[in-house]
Amino acid sequence: MTNDPISILRDLYTSEINWRIATSWETGFRATLGDGSDGIFAQSDFRTMEEAVDFLAKHAIRFFPNSTFANKHSARYYSQEQELIVEEEAAGVTASPLIQLEPAGDKGQRAG
Repeated sequence: MTNDPISILRDLYTSEINWRIATSWETGFRATLGDGSDGIFAQSDFRTMEEAVDFLAKHAIRFFPNSTFANKHSARYYSQEQELIVEEEAAGVTASPLIQLEPAGDKGQRAG
């Protein structure tokens, strides 16, 4: 398993988990897990691309625990799950379904 950001993004795509990273001169990188069709599950701003990709990976595992992506990458993030929740609350990170729309099939095998 690699920690390369491009490989992680490719694995998210292969697992049919939608994501987006947008750049902004003022805020750096805005990572969004999900989309307007299936819902936005998590979103936050980061200073580096690596932090944005790490955020996407952690939240993909959290929201899509039965996905191919989670099966491949969960060992890397599993021990960090409790710290992740505490860190998010302290930082005010939005990490719950922001926009919940009707699911379009079994894409990513979303939890619950």
